[in-house]
Order: sequence, then C-alpha cells, then structure tokens
Amino acid sequence: MFIRQTVAFSLLIGMVISAALVGAEDKPAKPAKTKITIKVAMKEIKAGLHTKVIKGKATDAEKAKLLSYAKALPKLKPPKGSKESWQKLTAALLKATTAAVEGKPGGTDALGKAFNCKACHTPHKIYPPKK
Repeated sequence: MFIRQTVAFSLLIGMVISAALVGAEDKPAKPAKTKITIKVAMKEIKAGLHTKVIKGKATDAEKAKLLSYAKALPKLKPPKGSKESWQKLTAALLKATTAAVEGKPGGTDALGKAFNCKACHTPHKIYPPKK
C-alpha cells in the first residue's frame, strides 16, 4: 500500500512539473530591444537587407527593420566628418527608404542610388574600422 501511494505521489509531482514547464514554454518571449547604432545598422545592411528591399524580395518585417535603421541614422553622431554632411546624406537615405518601403513609384531606384556606400564612408567612416 505504501509503495502504491509513493508511486502515485511521484507521478502526480511529475505531472505538475511537466505542466509547469509546458506552460512556461507557451509564453512568447519578449523580443530584446536592441539599441540601434551605426555598427548594428551597417552589419544588417551589409548582410543584404537593403538589396532585398531594392529587389522587392523583402518581407514586411525586413522593410520595417530597414526603415527603422534609416530613421535612427540621422539621430546618431558620425564617427568623423561634419554633422551637416551626415544629416544631408542620412536624410536622403531616409527619404529613399521611406519611398521604397511604401511602394512609391521610383522608390526602389532612389533607394539604390541613396545606398552609395562610398558617399557616406569617405567623409564619415574611420579607417581602419575599430573592432
């Protein structure tokens, strides 16, 4: 009799623990809010995010991510060069990104022209880059 009660109690404890674990897995994890920096944005963009948008192969989430980077860049401080130059270049990038994401005529062409890496890198990137 004692062994039967012990086994039944053990099974009950196991079921309670299993239910708790399953319940914990069902809750979606909150996405970590990553602070947007120039380095973070450039890493994603260099990985082909902008190319997907230009070619029309980006998902809505990827378009939103590119737009969030384009909105953040003008607010950041350039590593070198003038703030005015940075504002001018990033404002053009934001305008083109917005047009492309919204599907406006000529938006992807404007985005392709705005993503002229050398236009920003020459006046604003420190060479060699810091690790």
